[in-house]
Amino acid sequence: RVHFKIDGPVPAAAELLTLDRLRDASGAPFDPATTRGTMSALVALAMPLKPDLPPGSTNYAVTVDAMNFSADRMIMGQKVESADLKVSANNQGFALKGDVKIGGAPASLEYRRLRGDDAADVHIAGMLDETARSNLGLDPAGAISGAIPIDVSGRIATGTERDGRFAVQADLTSAQIEGFLPGWVKQAGKPARATFTLATKPQSVRIEDLLIEGAGGGVKGVVDLDGSGDLISANFPSYGFSDGDRASLKVERMSDGTLRAIMRGDAYDGRGFLKTLAAAPAKPTKRPPADIDLDMRLGAVLGHNGEALRGLELKMSRRNGEIRSLGLTAKIGRNGTLTGELRGRPGGRQVVDLESSDAGALFRFSDVYSRMTGGQITTVMDAPSPGNPVQLGTVNVRNFAVHDESQLERAVGSGNQPQRTANNMAFSGLKVDFTRGPGRIALHDGVVRGPVDRKSTRLNSSHSSVS
Repeated sequence: RVHFKIDGPVPAAAELLTLDRLRDASGAPFDPATTRGTMSALVALAMPLKPDLPPGSTNYAVTVDAMNFSADRMIMGQKVESADLKVSANNQGFALKGDVKIGGAPASLEYRRLRGDDAADVHIAGMLDETARSNLGLDPAGAISGAIPIDVSGRIATGTERDGRFAVQADLTSAQIEGFLPGWVKQAGKPARATFTLATKPQSVRIEDLLIEGAGGGVKGVVDLDGSGDLISANFPSYGFSDGDRASLKVERMSDGTLRAIMRGDAYDGRGFLKTLAAAPAKPTKRPPADIDLDMRLGAVLGHNGEALRGLELKMSRRNGEIRSLGLTAKIGRNGTLTGELRGRPGGRQVVDLESSDAGALFRFSDVYSRMTGGQITTVMDAPSPGNPVQLGTVNVRNFAVHDESQLERAVGSGNQPQRTANNMAFSGLKVDFTRGPGRIALHDGVVRGPVDRKSTRLNSSHSSVS
């Protein structure tokens, strides 16, 4: 019977645990080449004093304090770090426990493997803040802000491939989310919860049984990622963030790397999409925007102020951050139409052309302005691209009316009033130029015109910032 103490570098201890005599018994998940730190251990051994000891004839108990510990690719392919990690091993198995950082995310870790078992039980509880999500590649676009409590439990194969399967729960209540999934906008403090099963392999990650609750109709589906975290495919039979949503979404990466997204449904709340589309472009991210082919067919898309698009059909292609093709048709208002397309201009410049026969309904739908009635609208804007971070655009509206707008009544002044009936003021035209750049939309030189025999009224709204 022997008792002794060991002090020294963790890599040396990890190398000892890989020796033939100890490898099968210890089950330690350490690679000496990627392990760092110092340790202090108490060891107790009991063995018969005779040659050629048979397996199992040695009893041992080891307790270790590992200081400034780190091991690469230890859990789910991520680096594990700890200022003070407690490790224990005996004839029944191997265990470690402590406060750690996994991929930079602070967490508490429990790892246990019983002797003879080909997998280890793992439990992780921690917080995913913005830094941790960035280090783990979970949010390259920065669509999430705030810390997210997360709980992970599962099993990791102890073979060389390190396969694992984990049950994951995440409380999203404190997080603010905008565009992590298309159309998903969630304010901080609004209850939401995500659960899924995470299956990890050396070259792939699969998210199964995904369920996001507290997001209206909810999201259910399966997501497949490659070894670097890039999307391979996603299938959401139920995809909606508001009550009443009835839609599905499928995304598949084609052989040339393009993502093909198909969305179908009877009803969908499009206000989250509108907020993303109407906002100024975000700051550049490390990862370039993905090439995508989008195909949407929805029976009804709910907007703001009780307006909706009916029979929406949208097809769009983007390559290298540039829109290459665009086709949009829908019904809006009582009998209005909405169309959109990509057109070429002299000099090879591409512009997005959006037209509607009911400008008032479109403005209400997009929450731009709620007091306009009728009107023919044409909006032309430079097509966004990485080489064109600031887009110029123009909005033209013809033959419309504005009702119950006291500020506009004061602006036109006495003696220069457009034709009016009751609380309506009729106009023959409106033109506004704008620029759209990172973090900002600026309006320039807005002009409203009354009947042709009256003068125009210029609205002083130059360089107004619109969020």
